[in-house]
Amino acid sequence: MKHTITFLPDNITATVDKGENLLNAAAQAGVYIHAYCGGDGVCGKCKVIVDKGEVRSDKANLKQEDWDKGYRLACLSTVESDLEITVPEMTTKSGKALKRKPKTTRTISAKALDSLIGSWEVEPPVSKLYLELQRPTLEDNISDMDRVMRGIKQAFPDHTGGEPSYDHPELIKYLPAVLRESDWKITLLLLRRNQGGFRIIDVEAGDTTSKLYGLAVDIGTTTCSGVLVDLSNGEILAESSGYNGQISCGEDVISRIVYANRPGGLKGLQEKVVGTINTIIEEICRELIISPTDIAYMMAAGNTIMSHLLLGLDPKYLRESPYVPSVSRFPLTKAAELGIHAHPSMRLFLYPCIASYVGGDIVAGVHACQMAKSDKVSLFIDIGTNGEIVVGNQDWMVCAACSAGPAFEGGGIRYGMRASSGAIENFQIHPETFDPMIVTIDRIKPSGICGSGLISIVAELLENGVIDQQGKFSHNLDTPRIRQGIDGWEYVLAWPVIR
Repeated sequence: MKHTITFLPDNITATVDKGENLLNAAAQAGVYIHAYCGGDGVCGKCKVIVDKGEVRSDKANLKQEDWDKGYRLACLSTVESDLEITVPEMTTKSGKALKRKPKTTRTISAKALDSLIGSWEVEPPVSKLYLELQRPTLEDNISDMDRVMRGIKQAFPDHTGGEPSYDHPELIKYLPAVLRESDWKITLLLLRRNQGGFRIIDVEAGDTTSKLYGLAVDIGTTTCSGVLVDLSNGEILAESSGYNGQISCGEDVISRIVYANRPGGLKGLQEKVVGTINTIIEEICRELIISPTDIAYMMAAGNTIMSHLLLGLDPKYLRESPYVPSVSRFPLTKAAELGIHAHPSMRLFLYPCIASYVGGDIVAGVHACQMAKSDKVSLFIDIGTNGEIVVGNQDWMVCAACSAGPAFEGGGIRYGMRASSGAIENFQIHPETFDPMIVTIDRIKPSGICGSGLISIVAELLENGVIDQQGKFSHNLDTPRIRQGIDGWEYVLAWPVIR
């Protein structure tokens, strides 16, 4: 359910999901609220007035008299209805009101992308079919599998995709027991074939049609992340991320190609990335209390080298002119055969690559934002350890790739970290006091800066004159946050002890 928030006195509106954190909603809308504890609720600076509507909130660090007047801490409040919120004016120590400056840009969360790219219809390549089969008799004693096939045909009398097929030998090993233990009431997991028809890849006892999970995995050079999706409605259920275990073998793709050519190097690199994916799967399953075997389908995307290494393909010719990959369209693979913790029949779809260094990750991004369906010219930028830029529309597209380094994954940054709990992901700065508005992942005390936070911080510092076009700090600004540090001038995002 969506709700509209109006922030006063700026009169800025934002549409967010029910349950969205109010501080996060303000940051996405480009509304500055004084908050520098990251959303942990300890600084007590992010007070707002709820004029209309309902929020779920906590009284922490609020006096009873303020609570009775409608004040709430934005970081400890979640949206429960349409809202009208007043952000109190900030004043100097002398009582002078500080100016407010409307934002020229604003952050758009993944949840708000529908307004830009439109909506997606959920049409997964896997589906579930519940069947109640007739028990066998002396007069009707066809094989168990033929009985299942007959049930499918009865469920789809007009189906013209040919005879359903099935995985062998995994499925038929346990099919007889499942049928009898479930009193012939089963759920089939079906994979849609490209040439039409179905392939039975699993059989489950009882009616399990309400549980249809898919896993999307981003195989980054530095960081891997996974998202579990309810394939019946497209809802994101859980997510996790972790550093790619291959980092110990080299921080960039070239060094990993070199490592792959050592004895046992290719096998070692594959095992490391598979181990990272398994850790992500385990964390997601632990959170939802499900088994990895409950995941019905898996889609993954990575650059050309990462895709080769996941499948155990030698990438060495990608480093040698004319830079040719082994394959650009990857076969549908059984994930378990790669060592991934999954059902023996679960398929892994790996996004195809376009060229040597234009991989499946940028293809997945172009696919997701649907720029290939638009008549407008769009620019899509993927900034990671490897960076790609795509410009074009439904008629044409041009892409370029380069090595960007691991900075946006936390590498080379003193307080850099991956996008996990406590990472600063959004940032604004007051144009007069130069005090920050910090939003962290999970709204807890800041512990580092992730890639999106780094981009946001640099943009805000530049826009407000804290740094110039060369990235040098202005020394004449009246704020203790700009100071001489160990490595030169710096801006203090968060003090060790909240003042």
